[in-house]
Amino acid sequence: MAKQADRTLTPAVEPADKVMRWSLAQKLLRGLDYVFILRPTLFFPVWVVYAAGFIVAQWQTQGGWRWTVWGGSDFWLPGMALTLLMGSAFILNQIIDIPIDRQNRKLFLLADGHVPLHLAYFETGMLFFLAVWLAFRMDVGMGTLFLAIYFVTGIGYSVPPFSWKDRPVAGLLANMMGALLIFIAGYWAAGGVQIQAAVLALPYMAAVGAVFLLTTLPDKPGDGQFGKETFAVRFGDRPTIYFGAVLEILALVGAWLLRDPVIFFPALISAPFFIYAVWQPKAANVVRAIKFPIVLLTFAVCFYFPILLLLFGGTYAASKWYYWQRFGLHYPSLKVDEP
Repeated sequence: MAKQADRTLTPAVEPADKVMRWSLAQKLLRGLDYVFILRPTLFFPVWVVYAAGFIVAQWQTQGGWRWTVWGGSDFWLPGMALTLLMGSAFILNQIIDIPIDRQNRKLFLLADGHVPLHLAYFETGMLFFLAVWLAFRMDVGMGTLFLAIYFVTGIGYSVPPFSWKDRPVAGLLANMMGALLIFIAGYWAAGGVQIQAAVLALPYMAAVGAVFLLTTLPDKPGDGQFGKETFAVRFGDRPTIYFGAVLEILALVGAWLLRDPVIFFPALISAPFFIYAVWQPKAANVVRAIKFPIVLLTFAVCFYFPILLLLFGGTYAASKWYYWQRFGLHYPSLKVDEP
């Protein structure tokens, strides 16, 4: 009987051990909330524009397009600092937008209290000061440029009384100006800034502006309820799509005039998505016009800088794993559902 009793008690130990292991795994996943509150997939356009500035600068200084094998510390150290800086800006935007994100049912790490607000503030400040410190350690000019980037993409974009994200034209210009400054950061990292860097950035500014305009459409109901006068809220769906398509065509023409293949071919392939969205302004067509230009430009940058495939692929895979394990969500996704 003693042996039988022992056998009946043995299985009870295993579930308890499994519960303990499961609890530990959940704690580790919750710890990753402080990483994914940075919204790593939003780094993709930042990294793409920064890398494009670096590649274009090499083209200008070395007299031809060529593959970048590694990039060295000149590329990776400023890029790491820029990632920390933009992570701070992304958290700051979420802090300001907590009520709207609850309404729109998005960005729930802060909106649903998974990350305490006071710790979000702490992480925002820590990332900002670390990024700026690294930038000034590299170069006074780079540090000043980082301050300008943060003002445009963080403070000016999100924080009252500026709140450019809540204004139709100011929000568009802030995104385009952020693309300009980030492109210049990449150009600078490759060996210094010339006035022509601003001209070479124009197609990227137009492309970023085109995609940004269309991103204001899905959030229009919630934004309007909270008094955010975005481009879509102010002008409506069709004018927003039309103007986005115009900016996309300008990006294509600008890339052709500047002989920049990094953005020319993505813009050429993306143009039909915008034109089709103008012709058939359904939600699925708008989402395609948002997603595919970013993907195409990412692959174009990786063609000239192949090692970046590891960075983009690893970030995408880690995000997919985290959101599925933590919340049971298939995110991020390239899938476009018909409305």
